[in-house]
Amino acid sequence: FDVDAAAEMLAAVLEWRRGYPDSAGARALGLRPVVDILGGVTADELQAYYASRYLGTTDRGGRPVYIERTGIVDPDSLAIVCGIPALVHLHVAQLEGEQQMRLLRATRAAGRPIVDMCTILDLEGMSMSLVNGNTRDYFGQISRIDSDNYPETAGKLFIINAPSVFSFAWRIAKGMVDARTVGKIRIMSASDPWREALLEAIPPESLPVEYGGTLELEGGCWPASKTRQVEFGGKIKELCEELAPVAEGERVRYKFHSKGGGMTFDVAFVPADGGAARPLVKAVKCDKMVVCEHWVAAPAAGALRATWKPSRASGRVLFVRVEREAEVEAARAASAETAAIIAAELAAGVDGAARTPAAEAAKA
Repeated sequence: FDVDAAAEMLAAVLEWRRGYPDSAGARALGLRPVVDILGGVTADELQAYYASRYLGTTDRGGRPVYIERTGIVDPDSLAIVCGIPALVHLHVAQLEGEQQMRLLRATRAAGRPIVDMCTILDLEGMSMSLVNGNTRDYFGQISRIDSDNYPETAGKLFIINAPSVFSFAWRIAKGMVDARTVGKIRIMSASDPWREALLEAIPPESLPVEYGGTLELEGGCWPASKTRQVEFGGKIKELCEELAPVAEGERVRYKFHSKGGGMTFDVAFVPADGGAARPLVKAVKCDKMVVCEHWVAAPAAGALRATWKPSRASGRVLFVRVEREAEVEAARAASAETAAIIAAELAAGVDGAARTPAAEAAKA
């Protein structure tokens, strides 16, 4: 154990944390709402392109369990919807905020320090299209940050449903990773008994049913996002969607982007009394891989009818999200509430459970 090297590393970490990403520091970043870090993008919207979650359970060693569907990450959509810098900031915020809160809760439950995580990376659906410049940029940045500033936070790492190309690449890359870290990683293909391996490390009641356990989560392990994906071609030449009822003056947000080519967007108002529809948004052109956002207010009670028409149906994919203003505000409020909970628990510390109002009343 090199004391001088350890002291030098600690000093570098503290200096980095004081100045990342700005003078407020990394800890302050961890206390910010997700919607603020991502410039208005909510956690639900993020799930459409990068599905991940803390399960709120622990493995057999008391570690919090985190899982993500790495195989179907959409790096190109993430780059335009959120931006790579914001995603890197969110990664650090989770390490400083929610992950620390989960570790504190696990420490209280276990009655001993819990300092690392049990992580499951599901690579089902992974293709070579995932390995592009945006992917390398994002994962390269967070890998360096984790290695330099958050070492030894991975207690166990399961990579499941790994395609053969990933396993081959790992056999080459693991020679560059220290033996201690390699020993924490287990890589299994779809044909390997990965469910049994997960259950060896995680009690069935702590593992979702989708992964071989008995834990049933509301909406499933991966609830559907309000962001929908529509593939054009064949019989699908355009998308027409009606939102009803809408009240007079009610505002609705249409947020979308397309891959493979641009398209036009229209919104018409349909009166509740059965009168003729009248246009509110006329043939707005949206280029491919550009996020388009339109707020539309209903002039009276009725319905809003939106239409998306690609210039050519074949090969076009639309990602669309339609929300009433009240839903947008509710999501922002929920994000702020989550951040407040994290801040309160981190401020309380390991013995925070003993300082809750109920506990204080019991002591009195």
